Amino acid sequence: MKIIDVKLDTVCGYTSTLPVFDEPEIAFAGKSNVGKSSLINAVMKRRRLARVGETPGKTRTINFYHVVVEVPQVMEQGTVSVPALQPSMEDAAGDAGSLQAEVIRKKKLRWKKDPSRQKALSGKNGQARVRGSQKEDASQTAVRVPTERKPFFLVDLPGYGYANVSVSEKEKWGEMIERYLNSSPGLKKVFLLVDIRHEPNANDIQMYDWVRASGFTPVIIATKADKLGKSQQLRQIEVIRRTLKAPEAAEILPFSAPSGQGLGEIYRVIQQVI
Repeated sequence: MKIIDVKLDTVCGYTSTLPVFDEPEIAFAGKSNVGKSSLINAVMKRRRLARVGETPGKTRTINFYHVVVEVPQVMEQGTVSVPALQPSMEDAAGDAGSLQAEVIRKKKLRWKKDPSRQKALSGKNGQARVRGSQKEDASQTAVRVPTERKPFFLVDLPGYGYANVSVSEKEKWGEMIERYLNSSPGLKKVFLLVDIRHEPNANDIQMYDWVRASGFTPVIIATKADKLGKSQQLRQIEVIRRTLKAPEAAEILPFSAPSGQGLGEIYRVIQQVI
């Protein structure tokens, strides 16, 4: 999946009327300081699309980003469209490998019969010519997969659980998030972010339950995975699953903004939705 264009389209506050779009919507939710802005910037390949700051609670509105991506073209049956009469990538690679092996075998026979040719083709220059011919063969057999452009809206929900906010304001944020989850006709998928280093708290559990009650099975993103080793990540994923009471089939994806761990899995889910 390739990001073609992304821009902030609509911002909604407490009293705003939620927009209705023709394109699908994919929402990201998480408590304050969980790394949601860093994740959105990484997914959209932008440095400052979502504001990242030392002070948690930066996102106090619902922000709708219009995104256009380029993805492999898919036929109705769900298979990638490939031009007719073109070899598949596997067949092309196999043919190229067989051809290369045959060329090398014949050259070895000629070297034995003609010592002067063997000397001319040996050494760095000879190796370079062989590698060059291999690249030419590979480029001739490569198949370009057709692509198509798909638009959608990435929805950044307010961070919940911020301690330095009044109870009344927290309630307004909660009502705004719940209203969006229950009333947006374009919402297709919800990503719920939790910090992989800690057990989900009461706010995380409440958000997970809200998403489930709204008819969605959230994809859980365990952020800040670079802070833990692989074995620790696996243990914490099970802690998250158990605390949220998520089924075994629920996806929990470790993610790290600095290393890019988990980006491929997030792109896979987005591509399936749009």
